[in-house]
Amino acid sequence: MYKYLLILISAILIGCSAIASLQPIQVNYDKFDNSTSFRTSEVVLNETFIFPTTLRAHASKICQGSMVNCDADNIWISFTSFSKDWRYIGLSQIDLTFIADGEVLEAGTAEIFDTDVLTTGGVQVRESMLIALSQPTFMKIAFADTLEGKLGLVEFKVPNYKRDTWRALVNPFVMKKYFDSQ
Repeated sequence: MYKYLLILISAILIGCSAIASLQPIQVNYDKFDNSTSFRTSEVVLNETFIFPTTLRAHASKICQGSMVNCDADNIWISFTSFSKDWRYIGLSQIDLTFIADGEVLEAGTAEIFDTDVLTTGGVQVRESMLIALSQPTFMKIAFADTLEGKLGLVEFKVPNYKRDTWRALVNPFVMKKYFDSQ
């Protein structure tokens, strides 16, 4: 009994330390370009079983200089799709549209920047797309009470709690508090 209790406590401590080491926003300074990049953790936007697809996204921005935060002209959203078949590669345009608090926001056309076929554990297709949004448009998306989106043919909802890091990315007070706690 004591042995099992010790194993359970060890597993909990290892799990807690792994969770604590996750950083919701990764910051990297490039001394050669004199720029700082900020990247949120990836969130799962949808997982469907009718057409097996998982769509994930993260947001990022790049600022000149070594800094804690800045107002970037553009915020980049990177989408990654995992599925059994190609979902985006054959499309002539991959339009991204959001509905933020009932307001339709035509975000533009996403560009495919990477594709791959993964063969470990069965065949899985990975397609990565990138789109630049103006900071005001991104802020509408990040701070909306309700948010739905459509990328190509795939629709998704992004609950408020999954956008916490997106809001932190554009909120200087949150970013300062985050870095002061590190």
